Amino acid sequence: MKMKPEYLGTWRLTEMSTWERDFIDLERLVFSFAGWDEGDDISGRGWAVAQGNKREGWFGFHLGDESTFKATRKKTA
Repeated sequence: MKMKPEYLGTWRLTEMSTWERDFIDLERLVFSFAGWDEGDDISGRGWAVAQGNKREGWFGFHLGDESTFKATRKKTA
């Protein structure tokens, strides 16, 4: 699926009708994924919280394993 350029990039919620800014001012990413592993279709979902150049979160495969994770930003040349 090709995304329209106007939807790509980093976005930050600035206002919501139900919650105050302190509640929504979280740097949290929620995602889903789909692909193949050894010829089998796989999918799942997860979330990650930004902490500077680090991320911590959780992901799980649909009807399968789940795991927490820690990640660091890869340095580019």
